[in-house]
Amino acid sequence: MVAYQLCNNVRARLSPLFFFLNPFTSTFARLQIGLTRYRFCYRPFLHARYKWAMTLSKVLAVAISLRDDGATPAFCNGTDTSPISVGACQIYVVKFTDGTTWAVRIPRHTNSHLPPDSISTIVEAEMRTLAELSQAGFHWSPRLIGGDASFNNPIGHPYLVVNWVHGSVLKWTDTTPHQQREKILRQFVDIQLELLNRTKKSQDGFSALKYLQDIVDGRIQRVIDGQLPELDTRSCFVHRALLRHAVSNDLDASLSVIVHGNLAPHKIIIDEELNIKGIIDWELARRRPIQMGMGFPRLLSVEPANTDLNAPRVDNTVQVADALRPSSKLLADRQFVISHLLSLVHQEAFLGVTKEPSIVATMLRVLSEADVDWRDRIIDSCFSKGLCRWMAARSWLANETRDISRVPSDEDLDKETQEFLNATARSAGMTREALLETLLPKKG
Repeated sequence: MVAYQLCNNVRARLSPLFFFLNPFTSTFARLQIGLTRYRFCYRPFLHARYKWAMTLSKVLAVAISLRDDGATPAFCNGTDTSPISVGACQIYVVKFTDGTTWAVRIPRHTNSHLPPDSISTIVEAEMRTLAELSQAGFHWSPRLIGGDASFNNPIGHPYLVVNWVHGSVLKWTDTTPHQQREKILRQFVDIQLELLNRTKKSQDGFSALKYLQDIVDGRIQRVIDGQLPELDTRSCFVHRALLRHAVSNDLDASLSVIVHGNLAPHKIIIDEELNIKGIIDWELARRRPIQMGMGFPRLLSVEPANTDLNAPRVDNTVQVADALRPSSKLLADRQFVISHLLSLVHQEAFLGVTKEPSIVATMLRVLSEADVDWRDRIIDSCFSKGLCRWMAARSWLANETRDISRVPSDEDLDKETQEFLNATARSAGMTREALLETLLPKKG
């Protein structure tokens, strides 16, 4: 009993002390929580904001350095808070007091595994393309102001600066009104023809077929070396043989031109009256055989679904009759393009511009081929491993060739094999017999 009373007395005397300790204990706990939040939430946020502010200041510094008068621009189009994202690029738009507007394009490639050297090569190639287009007098591409393909610059990343093309991206759907479609297509065909005429270049010994076969040969070598397990040797040699039918004979030893490479609707800038103001994003543009520059653009092409290289394989007996069949709307658009080209051919004939087939007449013939889509997919497969696998899984759409004689025989594949081995750089360590062994159909 005495002990119980003693404990109560001690608790009563110490209760004020616990009363004062509780606030301190609570404050300390709050301080710990605050420090934890700063470490894991606020500090990364503040660090990101600091990096963002530094990026903005560096972008402005680069723009100022490209002006002779040292004028300072201001960000516009809200890109100081949210840069425009196009593909792998972040775009900052800056405007000077005299109205000059530039786009600073920084290809981040954050979602890819591209090494720094590859990113530098991509930027350097685009800068070279834009410079060549400007020199050729093609004014539909952005004008190159400056840039740096290295990582050793104020921004710390490859970048390029081009003039800003005012307008909005083309909205192209099946519901686009008929008259609007024709206005856009008429302008686009004229721009495509201008690109062909201004960038055409004759090269001694150039062969479109050899150019494409060299690309396939490089892929064959990687398949043999085990670097492309998604593909097989036989399919690659079939592809090599089919190129002989996809490339037009009269365009084999011909010209090369600059091809955009990804001319989708959102690469076309228009004004409110549907006048095309420019073609943007020339990152994938390269000098290719002229036949590739005469094909239908993406907004008029038939694109196979699910050509991802990692997509599940399909049985090659699957029905493919509709794989390259245009819709009725697409057919109508294409017919208008062909009609426009035909009118230009008649105009040339009336004016007596040329006696030989002009680029307009040649493009009209190429686009009028019954198997134009099959030809395009065979050629495009040289540049897309996913499309190559898609086509191979469907027997290269043999039913779409319109000519059963185009299906490669064993003798044809033997010829392709011999040509491949004749390149000494690729024949090291590989005999003809060993290579032919890889062409045998896999059992099971």
